[in-house]
Parts: sequence; structure tokens; C-alpha cells
Amino acid sequence: MYQLLCLAKQPPDKLLDELSFDECPFWIQIQGLLPNHMTLANAKTIGNFIGNFIDYDLTFNRVVGITRVIHWIKFQFKKLPDFCFNCDIIGHLNKECSSPA
Repeated sequence: MYQLLCLAKQPPDKLLDELSFDECPFWIQIQGLLPNHMTLANAKTIGNFIGNFIDYDLTFNRVVGITRVIHWIKFQFKKLPDFCFNCDIIGHLNKECSSPA
């Protein structure tokens, strides 16, 4: 299974503990969208609905908040690491979750 590794450039004016590692970009494939609706405008609208739109090539790159609930639409996240469907957090599976069901 894939593991998530978030990296960030350290600006010279920030300490290491001031960096934020709570978002990570992912390529997302939109499935079931009619070909005439596969436009840049729709990609931006859908991408911004679930996060911050970054790039587009019939898939789009967006930053995913990894400490909050992911909105579920029919998407395919490429190489997404372990995801808990109990608490909706990336990084562990349901059987490893400490949150109450």
C-alpha cells in the first residue's frame, strides 16, 4: 500500500516547526463526466469544490487537506495512501482507527 510523504521547502525566515504539513497535492481523475463537460472551467469548478485547483490535463492536480474530511464525489485519486473510511483521515486504515465508529 502507498504511504504519504509531505515535503515542503523551508523559507529562510521560518523555523522548521512553523512549516505546515496538513495539505498535499494529488492528481485526481474525474470519472463519469460526459466528454463535452470535460473543460478547463469544469475542472477548476470541481477542483476548487474539493480543494485548491492547481493544474489540468483531463485530470487535475489539487492540494488535499489531510487533516479534514474529504468530500466524496466519483473521483479516482492516483496513488492515494491508506485512507480510513471510519474517520475520513489519510494515514491509517479502518482496522487501525482509534476514533469511535
